[in-house]
Amino acid sequence: MFIYLVRHGETESIRRSGWGDNRLTPYGCQQAYNLRELVLNRKNELDIGKIYSSDLQRSIETALPTAEALHLNITRCPDFRAPDNGVLANMPSEEADIKFPGLHYYSLDFDQKYPGGESPHEFYDRVIVAWKKFVKMVLPDRQNAILFSHSSVIRVVYCFVENLPYNNKDNGKIPEAELLAIDLFDEDNLRCLFKL
Repeated sequence: MFIYLVRHGETESIRRSGWGDNRLTPYGCQQAYNLRELVLNRKNELDIGKIYSSDLQRSIETALPTAEALHLNITRCPDFRAPDNGVLANMPSEEADIKFPGLHYYSLDFDQKYPGGESPHEFYDRVIVAWKKFVKMVLPDRQNAILFSHSSVIRVVYCFVENLPYNNKDNGKIPEAELLAIDLFDEDNLRCLFKL
């Protein structure tokens, strides 16, 4: 059984994202369509039975073409949102750069909170709790599933599954709208089939 993690497609950069509802760019929409085509072309091999997504707009927009093509509903999972960036969510980027210069998820200390939001430590804990519940939920179905989410969420899951230390300062690029597979043997036996 496999869980496929998918980072949302390219998004607008005029506003701060995090818990903001940035939409996909035209290129991001094309990425979502390309993923749909890949999944359709490999439908029998991938054998996707369930689709899950963060409830933020950019993840839903990325998931929708694939869900429609496979005639599957999208189950929304708010706990797989990106980090809660508090008052910066939806703030125009130019305004955020003036009011909070240099403040990004990767610049925060591990226990330093966004103004009105969460710290990387709180985010990590939230995602780990959600991931453990998610695995317990999908395992009995024995159906391959896709989880559409965010780069920060994928990095936490990757570190957890691979038993690696997590560091919010690592902002290496995670590909947009691509399938990243986790082999799920049982609740305690998972293996990432990708490297970050």
